[in-house]
Amino acid sequence: MSYPSLFAPLDLGFTTLRNRVLMGSMHTGLEEHPDGAERLAAFYAER
Repeated sequence: MSYPSLFAPLDLGFTTLRNRVLMGSMHTGLEEHPDGAERLAAFYAER
């Protein structure tokens, strides 16, 4: 398959995205842990 527009900018009118690649929302279960904020930051930095 070919996706010629995948890495092309996308103008949404109010903002322009650099490309069409995104990370969907997810629940990690880390929110309730005492050090959850730090672990979430590390998780998203790794992604």
